Amino acid sequence: MVDKKIDIGKDNSGIANSGDGNTITQNIGNVISDSFNNIHNSQITINNDIIDKTLNRIIDGYEQTVNDLKAQLQKAPSPQKQLELYQKLEQAQNELQIKTQEILKLQETLKSIQPDEEIATRAKEIFETKGIEQAIEYLSGVEFDKQKDLADKYMQNTAKALKVKAEFLVIQNRYDEAKEAYEKMTQYDRSFDALFEYAVFLQEQNYFQEAIKGYKNLLDLELTQANRALTLNNLANLYSDQNQNQEALKAYQEALKIRRDLAQANPSVYNPYVATTLNNLAVLYSDQNQNQQALKAYQEALSIRRDLAQANPSVYNPDVAMTLNNLAVLYSDQNQNQQALEAYQEALKKYRDLAQANLTIFGSKLAQTLNNIASIYYSRNQPNEALVAYQEALKIYRTLDKNNPKIVTTHPPLPQKP
Repeated sequence: MVDKKIDIGKDNSGIANSGDGNTITQNIGNVISDSFNNIHNSQITINNDIIDKTLNRIIDGYEQTVNDLKAQLQKAPSPQKQLELYQKLEQAQNELQIKTQEILKLQETLKSIQPDEEIATRAKEIFETKGIEQAIEYLSGVEFDKQKDLADKYMQNTAKALKVKAEFLVIQNRYDEAKEAYEKMTQYDRSFDALFEYAVFLQEQNYFQEAIKGYKNLLDLELTQANRALTLNNLANLYSDQNQNQEALKAYQEALKIRRDLAQANPSVYNPYVATTLNNLAVLYSDQNQNQQALKAYQEALSIRRDLAQANPSVYNPDVAMTLNNLAVLYSDQNQNQQALEAYQEALKKYRDLAQANLTIFGSKLAQTLNNIASIYYSRNQPNEALVAYQEALKIYRTLDKNNPKIVTTHPPLPQKP
């Protein structure tokens, strides 16, 4: 689930442990090999109404790398070489996914530029006519420091221009320079939106200590309760990823309390975020083997999301399916295979309906769930049922690869903080 700002999340939709790997390899052979014995997660494609040839060429380069590795993989002479190429392919797919998301973010910023934001408007014109490097060069030559004493309008103009510059630099993989531009942006714009965006950038680029400091500084400001909960959620995610579990637990619990209070007054708006924080808390409990607490939190999140889906199925059924999958993984990790299978099968039904409406977005989630169900069948010595599920998953992956060449498929992050 996404607030107006980024609410970083986790997804516990990894592959269930299938038990004896040698037995699986012997029984399904090329099926597992062809499906990479992994779960893949489809991402969005690019909308080219502003982004034109320059950025498309960037994406094409990343896609060519992926396609070249796929071709090499088909000709790999040994299992060792296959494994090496799988790892390279996964890294290339991750890089393509990240670059696609960066380009989409830049596209949204370019769309938001207003005519009275003169510097940003001029930078956009240069980008569209001459290219990204010329736009960066123009923005680097603007005498920003002279505008510090000007009216708020010019302060906002400067901040927007620096934001655009930072996103141009991100597209060019010049992350250190982008960091400088973002940091300078916050000198001109001290709003929550600007400071939060900079903290998210730091987190995404693995400047962990600076990101923690940025989020903690935000918590010292006078924030709306909704923004405070959002900041706590992202700070907790960061603590969790750094294995600072006690700090993560404290931040999640405070965010949950705030969101519960907000939901009391406005359940239709804030119940989705209560469910998000419950899911995140469950992930943390699960990582610490506090399985009963994790189960309780997942079940409450699932109950809320079922209610939301009754009123708005197209929006919330994906969340219901994701929570069912998370719950199934928890059951599977505890060798409660019957409960895991039941949760996976309910998730499978949801994903079949969703994929029927939009195979591009939900096809690989459907295949992933089939893969996990197959793993459960193998653990129960039901190889025929497992093979059927693996083969259906493989068929879906091949269809996605054939019909959607710009879809990025890669391992999902561990449990989703939606």
